[in-house]
Amino acid sequence: MRIIQILFLLLPVILAQPYRYLTFIELSSRIHALKNKYPNLIKVETAQELYNLPYPDCGNMRCDIYIVTLTDHTTTDVNRPEVFISGAVHGNEVLGPNVAIYLLEYLVENYNKNTWITYLINNRKLVVMPAANSQGYYYNRREELVGGMPFDPNRDFPYDTQPSKCLNTISGRAVFYTIADHMFVIGITFHGGDAVISYPWGSTNHMVNNRAEESPDHVAMKQVAGMLNEVAGNYPSPFKLGTMTDTVYAVNGGLEDWAYAASWAKELEGNTLVEDCYGEFNSQANSKVLMNEDNVRFPLYLIETDHSKHPNEVTWGSKEGINQAAGNGHIPRNIRMSMAIMDMAEPYIRDIQAIYHNATHLDLRWKVGGSLFVNETYVEWSYSPGIQATARPYIWLQGAEVMEEYSSFLFRTASKHGPGYWTDPKHYFSVHLPIENLASVNYTIRIAAIADQQWGRQGNPRPQSPPLTHFARMRLDRNYMAQSGSSMINTNVVFHSPSFKIKTIVMPARLDANMILLIVIAALIVTLLLAMCIRLYVFFKDMKQGIPVAQSETQADIAIETQEETLN
Repeated sequence: MRIIQILFLLLPVILAQPYRYLTFIELSSRIHALKNKYPNLIKVETAQELYNLPYPDCGNMRCDIYIVTLTDHTTTDVNRPEVFISGAVHGNEVLGPNVAIYLLEYLVENYNKNTWITYLINNRKLVVMPAANSQGYYYNRREELVGGMPFDPNRDFPYDTQPSKCLNTISGRAVFYTIADHMFVIGITFHGGDAVISYPWGSTNHMVNNRAEESPDHVAMKQVAGMLNEVAGNYPSPFKLGTMTDTVYAVNGGLEDWAYAASWAKELEGNTLVEDCYGEFNSQANSKVLMNEDNVRFPLYLIETDHSKHPNEVTWGSKEGINQAAGNGHIPRNIRMSMAIMDMAEPYIRDIQAIYHNATHLDLRWKVGGSLFVNETYVEWSYSPGIQATARPYIWLQGAEVMEEYSSFLFRTASKHGPGYWTDPKHYFSVHLPIENLASVNYTIRIAAIADQQWGRQGNPRPQSPPLTHFARMRLDRNYMAQSGSSMINTNVVFHSPSFKIKTIVMPARLDANMILLIVIAALIVTLLLAMCIRLYVFFKDMKQGIPVAQSETQADIAIETQEETLN
């Protein structure tokens, strides 16, 4: 019996599918397998095809720089937020590319099976470069060779650097073009060699006494980093949190600082953005960014996945660990952080529940996803167009919370506030809506939320400016609009659920005299029918037990006559 119990406890471990290191050839094979199996979700392109870039030297192997886009490609939505994930710009930091591939596989395998994952794929556009430094990953080398000399791709971006030191590598240019072609809201770039979740500033021009200055988006980036740390857990190793300068070191030409500041640095900082990198592609590429002030201004988190650049695969974990609360291996916790980043791209209403209580009132419950703190959330509703309201149509508002006319909806509840999903995933907001004294009526309902307003608070940012990322401004700025290519952001601080309809059929609260008379008559009819049924039951029971009643009475009469003759 003891052995059976031990085997039962070990069964999840025995059946677990451990993650393992993928070579560049295996990585390429899995990317194409995803494209073939999920053509409506996965789109695979290469930087060479899109931007006419050369192939890095990988011997007999063609080292494509893959750009994988995951979303519902059967529909189009220009307002769908874009999220960026880079597996590796340093080729020998191997966890990132493997996280990227296993993340893509996990998401598509759970599409239409897991409600949350299905929502993310339908409502986000995830762009993944599993191994931007394909040559480095192929050879297990940090740098890319440029003219036979090693060059660090993460020092190759045109921010706070010299014209001769930017956009020299194929991998750097591939990332540059990809980001410039989109309008990312948030992203992650994976590294190795430490255990850190970091964010700008990480440049030398924003360093004072070896410490980073605060960026205009410091509050937002710091709070999201704290959330990612909670999602990740402490196993295999705890993360340090902070700016890149404070937790790693300051650099010139770093990807993360350029991704944060490229669209506004020229206006607010002058010459920190390099406009004339040397090289045949570089001027044209840079001008592409400068033509659009909206496309490159997002928080790109640098996550150092582990102190080892290639940690022991025993610590990589398995697919079964992804749904666990925290820890459980390198791959699961980095997949969880990636999904959290996707979710945080935009606030939204999730997990809506409508609960009826004896046809007298309606309780609505919901959560606010894509947020850390909900400053306001409330319900808006109206009678559906074309539906005639009954007499005294507002009587159901008695006992409800404060109501007022609002927008095209007739009413709204008082606002509530509390934790967003990523602060307390179990927290529901709720509202009680009495619906007494109404006959059959359709209601159009939607739920609204305003979130993360604390991101507008600042200390002493450099440059002196309100928050500058799309990520923060879509929450903070009224009538905020931005556009780059086919992507658009058009928000007004308030985020709404889709409108939905609820039809209620409610019995009158009081009965008049006619209704009482009808009930009494109905009760009498039921009583008479019941009495008839009882008589019939007794009749048929007697018939089953003996002679029928009529025959029994005839035989009794004959018996009496015979007895009388005998006596005479």
